[in-house]
Amino acid sequence: MAERGLHTSLKVGLYEDCADIREERAWGRILADVAQHVADALAASQGMDPHVAIEAIKAAFNEELRAPSSGRSGGFVVRH
Repeated sequence: MAERGLHTSLKVGLYEDCADIREERAWGRILADVAQHVADALAASQGMDPHVAIEAIKAAFNEELRAPSSGRSGGFVVRH
């Protein structure tokens, strides 16, 4: 987060040389790992049950996918 906005850099294609790893599945695992870290932080800092936190994160994630609360901006640099 910077200047009240989300700034992200992603390296899509990281797994293109790995025939046994599908990119979208790898990103699913990465996002799940982030959610688990957030749930652990909520448990440590606020005493929230990590399983409850994960369920709340999943619900918010799915809701945001169904009906985004804001637009996205930015672009991609594609390197071959």
